[in-house]
Amino acid sequence: MVEEYWVEFLKVDDTSRLGLFTKLKNMLTNLELDIDDIRGRGYDNGSNMKGKHKDTSKDPKTKSEAESLAAYELQNFEFLLGMVIWYKLLHAINTVSKFLQAENMDIDVAISLLEGLLLFLDDYRESGFDKAMVEAKKIANEMGVEAVF
Repeated sequence: MVEEYWVEFLKVDDTSRLGLFTKLKNMLTNLELDIDDIRGRGYDNGSNMKGKHKDTSKDPKTKSEAESLAAYELQNFEFLLGMVIWYKLLHAINTVSKFLQAENMDIDVAISLLEGLLLFLDDYRESGFDKAMVEAKKIANEMGVEAVF
């Protein structure tokens, strides 16, 4: 059985692969955890954020994938609806996350923010799909995409 636990927030100044690895390794050592027993997903968005892959349009594979996405996925109503739903959910979560990361965050404020997020998620579960459907239909109409599954 796989179990996941949240351990702590880490302040990271060096976002390179080596910097992140070193910070994580030191934290695991302090917790007396064996790094060989840990599995997870990793993303190299640090390189993207620093502009390392700023102009990938000359790469034929990347260009082909972008053209395929534009031609097939963006012209798909299900994809548009999914994007609207994910945008709303991730925007709400990201907003709360940024406030929680403040250096002077008070526990009472944190609890209030999380309670507000739970209320948003409960409301979205009840009426969010209908609202997302209306918004996705509007976008589809503007793009000339048929708004059907």
